[in-house]
Amino acid sequence: MQKPSFRSLDNVLQDNSSGLSRIISQASLMAALRETVAKLLPDDHRAHLHGVSLKEDQSLILLTESAAWASRFRYLEPTVRPGLKTKTGLTISRVIIKVRPPAKPTFTGSV
Repeated sequence: MQKPSFRSLDNVLQDNSSGLSRIISQASLMAALRETVAKLLPDDHRAHLHGVSLKEDQSLILLTESAAWASRFRYLEPTVRPGLKTKTGLTISRVIIKVRPPAKPTFTGSV
């Protein structure tokens, strides 16, 4: 039986053909997009933007924690779409707001 070969973590992360490097690259792009979108929002809305995603059809998905905040974000679509076009060159076909309540921390240890 042949021993498995192991590669260093640096080699895996620097290998552009690996799935891991594509995931890291995609996460980095989404973090940059989230930061750009956050800068387009009013100050009081920024803490309620929990994530962004860009679909293949150029739909922008914004994640927030409640239906109330989702309604507020919907009113900002006319600002977000042209703002992203100006800042990044992205032409957004539509903005989709999804409600994702934040995960509640589970603490199983003793105090």
